[in-house]
Amino acid sequence: MFDDRLPLVILDGIRLDAASGLLGGTLRLEEINPDDIESIEVLSPAQSVRYGPGAANGVLLVQTRQGHPGSPQWRGYAEVGTRTPSDRLTQLVSGFDAGNPDSLLRNGECTLLAVAAGGCAQDSIVALASRLSPQLRNAVRRQYGLSVTGGWDRLSYHVAGEFDGDGSPFSLSQGEIDRLQSGGQAVSRSIRFPEHAGRANVSANIRVQPVRTLTIGLRGMHVSRDIRAPVFVNDLSTGGLYDIQTGYIAPGEAFQLQTVSEATRWLENVDVAWVPTRALTFTGNIGHDGARFTSARQGGPGVLTESAIINSNTLGLGADYVWGFSGLHLNSHVGFERSSINRDSLECASGTSPNCSSGAYRTYNERYWQRFWSIVLEQRAVIHDALELVGTVRRDQIRFWNKKPVHAGLHASWWHRSLRLHADYGTAGRRPFFFVRPERTRELSTGFDVTGLSGRVSAGATVYDMRSSIIGLVYTSSSSGYYQVAVPGTIGNRGIELKASAWGNRNRFLSASLPGAFVYAGIQQGSSVGYPVGSYWAYRPPAYSDANGNGIIERNEISGPIGVTWVGTPYPTQGATLAPQVGLRAIRIGASLDYQAGHVVFNQSHWYSCFAGHCPWAVDPATPLAEQAAVAYGQPTPRFFEKGDFLALRELWVTVDVPPRIASALHVKAASITLAGRNLHTWTGYSGISPEPYAAETQFGDAEAFTEPMMPALQQWSFRVRISY
Repeated sequence: MFDDRLPLVILDGIRLDAASGLLGGTLRLEEINPDDIESIEVLSPAQSVRYGPGAANGVLLVQTRQGHPGSPQWRGYAEVGTRTPSDRLTQLVSGFDAGNPDSLLRNGECTLLAVAAGGCAQDSIVALASRLSPQLRNAVRRQYGLSVTGGWDRLSYHVAGEFDGDGSPFSLSQGEIDRLQSGGQAVSRSIRFPEHAGRANVSANIRVQPVRTLTIGLRGMHVSRDIRAPVFVNDLSTGGLYDIQTGYIAPGEAFQLQTVSEATRWLENVDVAWVPTRALTFTGNIGHDGARFTSARQGGPGVLTESAIINSNTLGLGADYVWGFSGLHLNSHVGFERSSINRDSLECASGTSPNCSSGAYRTYNERYWQRFWSIVLEQRAVIHDALELVGTVRRDQIRFWNKKPVHAGLHASWWHRSLRLHADYGTAGRRPFFFVRPERTRELSTGFDVTGLSGRVSAGATVYDMRSSIIGLVYTSSSSGYYQVAVPGTIGNRGIELKASAWGNRNRFLSASLPGAFVYAGIQQGSSVGYPVGSYWAYRPPAYSDANGNGIIERNEISGPIGVTWVGTPYPTQGATLAPQVGLRAIRIGASLDYQAGHVVFNQSHWYSCFAGHCPWAVDPATPLAEQAAVAYGQPTPRFFEKGDFLALRELWVTVDVPPRIASALHVKAASITLAGRNLHTWTGYSGISPEPYAAETQFGDAEAFTEPMMPALQQWSFRVRISY
């Protein structure tokens, strides 16, 4: 329950540990150019036994493009587009009493509770104009890429590079600029346009065959990224965004407080395959994955800086022997893996000191290392080209904890003509951290696949049952106060996946060693036995009665049980994707639709506005008494949680291939142009900013906490020209 349940990524045989935090963190797959990816294979935990710690969340096997012998083939593309932000924050209203001697009540703080208390009498209710909308603009997005592939009989290469940059969707309005300048303050370009994101990467893949039985591959990638954004964009918990909307903080001041971060990533690996005989193959792989991250807060008092350096090394050795008899094909594998990860991070913070060398400041330094080595044995048997059986055993030796977990897996599949049946059972583990034992997942799955019309039509389904042994931190009390204890428990997931890209899942916190354990997560979130992990919990609705008949529910007119009630899971329990394509000669048209349902969203912006007395429920006397009671109660009740079901039009695109005659006239081999739109529309009954589950990057020690995004995903339109020669 301490990581964010993301899969382990194996890129060309390298474990991408440095791509994430101590327990998994974010995938960071956006750092890899999609045009450099040859294939992605998704493995469930039962199929991931071979890959060791981290495989309990499943594995993504990513293979990058390799070169091909022949004359150099160049491919390039240029893309420009726009990103359009939208303001979907809750509409704020204020009640005014123009003749009131109290300036607050006279200027918009005349709420229903203030009226009931005799403090004011509303003479008008005004919808507040959004202070964020005038600061939004269409942002320019650009992306450029170039690659070359080629080689000779025993050497091939693929080299690629990409650059992209996103302009700021924020643009300080002229009124705000004039206000700041009238006070003698200079307004720099970084304040006028406070958000920027840029990324550049270069990768190379070279394969050499010095002799016919030996192949050597060398790969490398370097990625750099720089991001600048106002603090309230990435830290919504500060309330800065709501303060802008209500006018407590002017946009000009909010845009000055920024977080500036830089990240660098480098990967390199060498793999070797030696085939001394037709039946025997030896393989080896050595790789390094490193990352450096720095972040600093600028534009405000004090200082806040963060830095982290992560280095991960992987060494893998293996041997495969192919043998068998008539009607029986056998493949025996033995493997050895050694992996290490080192993390060194430093944080410095002060509310008054301008730097971390003088004045009052605090620092926090964290150094972490972990090593493990493993042995893998795997036996594969194919009987009469109709039945496949695979057994895998892996033993890990994890240093520092001195743990030696053993995991095993079984796979069986049978096929006849167009029908294939398959079943998998296995266990896989996570990296341990601080705890007495590593977490692990056991999975049993079974399903079928069927094809028809010469492979043009296919269908299939897989049902699965997973049980994960976990560790959760639970608050408990003693005579000296509250403290946290690590409590073992079990999480269960059951579901079905359809080959037609539809799925359903049932998640439950099944057991905990401490009766009544409750593992806290985010705002109004926590895990309790018998309920989904990270569920939303709301305060029970109060009983109410308009005792004095004034049409307003006051705080002394509500009563009821004190406690919380379960209102739903933040995780969708069902979903489907549809990506139809149609082609007509040189024109191809496609779309992508995404459906998710079964989850609940906490409408935090609505709750905050009611708590501050600026939502219609808190101001409008026509508000039903039940909604008034929810405001007077002062706690999030189930009325602030809504169903998050949605259907999103993710993408719509059209590609036109340039006719060969025109391409030849342009002296290129081929060319195409593509017009694409993304995040075009969402159909939903949710009244808040976005119905989509949104979780900020999970840090160590925190379960996955869902929050509310600042705005829906930005609508994008792009125009791309692609050529090859």
